[in-house]
Amino acid sequence: GLEGSQIYLIGKYEVSVGQWQAVMEGCSAIGEGASLPKTGLSYFDANRFIHDYMLHLLAEGREHLPSFLNDPLYLGYLRLPTEAEWEYAARGGHKFEQAVLNDSGLTVLAEPESAAGTAAFSAEGAERIGPLPIGSLKPGPSSLHDMAGNVAEMTLDSFKMTVGGRFHGSEGGFLVKGGSYKDSLAGIQPGRRRELPLFTKNGPVVGDDIGFRLVLSGVNTTVSSKNEQLKKEFSELRPDLAAEASELAEAGQVTAVQSPEDTRRLLAMESRDRIEKVLSGITDPGQRKALESLLNELSTYEQQKAEYTASEVRSLCRSLIYVVYSIRYTSLQRNRAYKGVLDAQAIIEEDEKALAKASAAERSRLTENIAAQKEAIVRLKALHVELEGSIRTQFNYYLGLLQDISQFDPNLVLAQNSLVRQEFTADDRHTVSMQLAYDKVTKRDVEYVAARRLDLVKLENVALPQPR
Repeated sequence: GLEGSQIYLIGKYEVSVGQWQAVMEGCSAIGEGASLPKTGLSYFDANRFIHDYMLHLLAEGREHLPSFLNDPLYLGYLRLPTEAEWEYAARGGHKFEQAVLNDSGLTVLAEPESAAGTAAFSAEGAERIGPLPIGSLKPGPSSLHDMAGNVAEMTLDSFKMTVGGRFHGSEGGFLVKGGSYKDSLAGIQPGRRRELPLFTKNGPVVGDDIGFRLVLSGVNTTVSSKNEQLKKEFSELRPDLAAEASELAEAGQVTAVQSPEDTRRLLAMESRDRIEKVLSGITDPGQRKALESLLNELSTYEQQKAEYTASEVRSLCRSLIYVVYSIRYTSLQRNRAYKGVLDAQAIIEEDEKALAKASAAERSRLTENIAAQKEAIVRLKALHVELEGSIRTQFNYYLGLLQDISQFDPNLVLAQNSLVRQEFTADDRHTVSMQLAYDKVTKRDVEYVAARRLDLVKLENVALPQPR
């Protein structure tokens, strides 16, 4: 692992058909399609696989599981990843700064122009038939394959009740992440989630585009002596931070520290007022200098945090404009398909009227043209349905971005949104489209979010209206 960091172990690939057959049916059952991701599973099926696989490891490979030295009781175990673990890995993990990890797009998974080289998804106008064998495409920067697309992946997390507009669904279902081969590019973004109930009236919920990958959990224990052992090992690795953590513990502010990052976070929670109050009562020059240095470090931290938060909000606001542009462009294509249907119907009507008075040669030409227009109508109607679905998928992604933005201070959101508008000042066609997306849509909707009225954001007010 990296010095001063915590790690967790997540599967490089989605669980394959061959792995499923080996664990659940025996190695002799491995057959055709073994390298495809295993799908058609319920949440309970996935956990049954984990249960059986763990029993095998306990019997045949216990020494390969994380554990305390010479301790037969506590050890790490296989499970589904949490949503946070999954998304951290999908966005690139420790290889990227936090501002990049919070970006809403696929840039941390692959270069935008080569997303198809990393992710199996349905490009516009070309629906993919099924998933690819695991590892067929290039891995992301975390060296993990198929985190975007191919098959959606189950997580350990359940639905959450709606709280402050942030969480969705009803407690008790389960979440899948990453999108699948059936989704568009917008549907496989790392921040997207699907929420599924565990059961319907027909039984457990399964999906032909839903699979899973495994996480190897760290050692878990509730025994205090083991916690002391971990703290001792930590203090030997980083005695400087451990000493500061001990001071906080003595002050009653923390009872246990698990990593250097936890220590830094807890140190950052020290109140400026408290430090200044302590400083006012200290006369020793050395102690005063140390506390003044701490105050300066705290000021730097607060400034950096504010700059980072502003950058994060600005990135989200910028993403809104691009999503709105995409929705409006897609709705323009939908409208063209709709108009194409109307035009074809009008041509058919005229040609059918002309048939009664036409010569034999002319009747043949008119009949062929009517057939061609009917074929065009079928094709255009199918395209219309596909584009309607794409618009709704993009709008759901847009709502997700707005929900993310709603967690920040409204004044900060409004200020950063205005700054983003200033980035689009050129007069080329693309920039003018960005300006319109902001002026007609995102400015209004961000103001709704700042006013805590996300319910006022409507699809019909984002997409271009369809002609009647």
